[in-house]
Formats: sequence, structure tokens, C-alpha cells
Amino acid sequence: RELQWEYIVPGWGITVEQLNRKRAQRYNQGGILVTKVSRRSTLAELGLKRGDLIYRINSLKVNSIEDFKRITTQLRSPQRFHFYFERDGQQLRIANLIVRSR
Repeated sequence: RELQWEYIVPGWGITVEQLNRKRAQRYNQGGILVTKVSRRSTLAELGLKRGDLIYRINSLKVNSIEDFKRITTQLRSPQRFHFYFERDGQQLRIANLIVRSR
């Protein structure tokens, strides 16, 4: 099974990409890279930017797009969750996001 390299997250307004070795050197940990953020999305309003590295959702580590998909499909409305990302060597989080029902 081939690894998926890019994923447009339905309803989130973001596109994520698998980290390659060269890009991985810029970050302190594994994760997936945010390559696009829709300006009108909730995540953009909360400060997520292109180039941020998503590495954890709640207590679950995100090492690949497959991890990200598995974790996010298990989140159910109206569950709140925490979203952890790295930017410029800093570990940041967006707390208490609410899953919208699909």
C-alpha cells in the first residue's frame, strides 16, 4: 500500500502533506505539514498557518496522514479536542476545538 502524500481535510479548510526527509530537518519531531489554510476556516481564525507541523491530537501522536485520518474520523460531535502543532521550534496548541457533525 502506497503512502498518501497529500490530504485535503474535509470540512477543516486545510490541506496537509506527509513530511519528506529534507523538510523534517526543520522540525523537532515527526508530524504532518500544513500546506494550505483557507482564510475563512476556523483553524485560520485560531491562528493555524501554512508551514505549521501538526504532531498530536489530544493525547494521540500524528506521524502520518494515515494517523491523522484515523484519529480525526474517530472524533464525534460535539466532542472537544486539542490540536498540537509546532512553528519555528515552538510547541503550540489550539484548545477546545469542537467537532462539527458531518
